[in-house]
Amino acid sequence: MGFGDTRPRSADQKRILAGPWTWLFLVATGACAGALAAWLLGGQMYSVGPFGIYVSWVPSPTGVTVLEFPPLGAVSAATHRGPSRLVASLQAIDFDALGKLVSIQTEGWIEAFQPMIAEGLRLARLAAWRLVALAAAGGGFGGLVAYAGFRWRAPWSWCRAAGLSAGSGALALVVAFGLAYATYDAQAFRKPTYRGGLESIPWVIEAVQDALGQVEEVETRLRTLVRNVYEMYQRIEELPPPIGLDDADVTILHVTDFHNHPAAIEIAREIAGLFDVDFAVNTGDLTDFGTQLEAGLLDALREFPVPHYLVTGNHESPDVVASLTLIEPVRLLDGQLAEESGIRLLGIGDPGAMRQEPAALSPAEARRIASEINEALLGMDPRPDVIAVHNHRVGTAIRPGLVPLVLSGHSHSPGVSFRQGTAYVNAGTTGGAGVRGLETEEPVRISLAVIYLSLQGGVRTLAVDLIRLSPIAEGFTLERHLAPAP
Repeated sequence: MGFGDTRPRSADQKRILAGPWTWLFLVATGACAGALAAWLLGGQMYSVGPFGIYVSWVPSPTGVTVLEFPPLGAVSAATHRGPSRLVASLQAIDFDALGKLVSIQTEGWIEAFQPMIAEGLRLARLAAWRLVALAAAGGGFGGLVAYAGFRWRAPWSWCRAAGLSAGSGALALVVAFGLAYATYDAQAFRKPTYRGGLESIPWVIEAVQDALGQVEEVETRLRTLVRNVYEMYQRIEELPPPIGLDDADVTILHVTDFHNHPAAIEIAREIAGLFDVDFAVNTGDLTDFGTQLEAGLLDALREFPVPHYLVTGNHESPDVVASLTLIEPVRLLDGQLAEESGIRLLGIGDPGAMRQEPAALSPAEARRIASEINEALLGMDPRPDVIAVHNHRVGTAIRPGLVPLVLSGHSHSPGVSFRQGTAYVNAGTTGGAGVRGLETEEPVRISLAVIYLSLQGGVRTLAVDLIRLSPIAEGFTLERHLAPAP
């Protein structure tokens, strides 16, 4: 006999329908309908300081907290007990407000964050009660729908059925949240699970905590090292040929792979001024993740003392590229020819800069791009004097003899070689591989190159000074690589 059956019922049958089985059915229906309503309708955007965060709740067999950072991926941890998956997704950033926050001196950080923490806790309680209210509404509606299926309803009333189901829906969420609150352990994020692009950088949390404390000391040491490098450079220039370079007509600064290092731009600027370079060529990877926040850090390039030609790396993104176009000394090159100080430059940006994820070229892709460049160079008249690319595999595959100078980066391994009239220069990493370089026992050394060209009888590379700085060991090297005689 089903709910739609209209046949007369006996007294025993009526007692069953009006008794505990009906009560249990409406309780279960209310709890399930309430959870479904909270899941489907409970997501809400909240503003916490400079951040816009979308908070939602999902029924789950295990207690998990998920922090999402689109488009980078997500971090999750088993933080509590109970059937609750708590999701917080970063959807918006007020960069003006964030800039003011991060500019606060160290001793003022605790006071600056207190209001934001208090607001976050208040909004968490508000979100929880909102979900409970939705569960009550959903449970009540679900109970009414289920109760309508009973053709025989006495002695139950519609109001009693709705109230029982609504209470069940609300109680289910209260129990789930209460269990999560009682057992919540934020320390679980010390052993997180990474998903998406964050899978490739599980070092990031500890690295930032350990390395950023060294930044101020590193900057001070680097300034001293740069001055020492220049003093040695002056002594070298006082020596007679072939060590001195009296014949150089144009001097180029080659930098690459800043990777958000806080001192990289300052070091490049110092070297550019001290060595009296004519212009700089940057072979990309200024950022790590290609976010707008990182793009804001590049404003320091506005104070660069000479023209700064740039080809993008695989760690850039469309957002970063758009920001760079607004910085006056920076001149983006991607398939265009430019002329500076009598030198013709051709820059080819990395295809990875057109995507949000920092995917590097495969060796096969690098060979294909180099082959296309070689073919294009053969058909050009006049040809460029300098080719700038990001990936070192592309750079080294450019045919020798086609241009006097090829510049590249990406590998973080500086090097200089000469082949059949072409100088191949990889400046390494002017950012010391970024925060990753600071976290290792033997930090990656900051490196850059100063290149000397002659314009007599055509452009010719005379020499390359490869400069390495070690801010932790407080040492440096300057290697002068002289080009073979023509």
